[in-house]
Amino acid sequence: MSIIKMAVPCLFGLESVLSGELKKIGAANIEASDGKVTFTGDWNMLAKANIQLRTAERVLIVLGSFRAMTFEELFQGVLKIPFEEYLGKDDAFPVKGWSLNSQLASVPDCQSIIKRAAVKRMEQHYHQSWFTETGAVHQIQFSIRKNIVT
Repeated sequence: MSIIKMAVPCLFGLESVLSGELKKIGAANIEASDGKVTFTGDWNMLAKANIQLRTAERVLIVLGSFRAMTFEELFQGVLKIPFEEYLGKDDAFPVKGWSLNSQLASVPDCQSIIKRAAVKRMEQHYHQSWFTETGAVHQIQFSIRKNIVT
């Protein structure tokens, strides 16, 4: 089974409690930071986390993380993420996120660039230039904090 990195947002102050919950269910590489905890595990761990965590808001899969100071760096970084492993050619993938203490402060511009890069990646894989987005909805969430895009 493949190992995936996951991020679990939580209320501020509950990071240590959430870390303890993750240790109990067997998560690895647990790291707590402001308002979230990251860890690694397989797909079974993802299911366990979704069912058993009490203090988590949700469980997210981290597809990539990189430094971006310009919109071009953002585009190129997102272009490297293997969206085709998670999205079908008919799936909808709206983009939402936030930016804090970063050079890339315009969230609407970042959303547009991330969407454009994801579409370009999907075009390269599926060899089509138009996506109907009529299938399942998979939201792409991003955060840019201190110029680190996740």
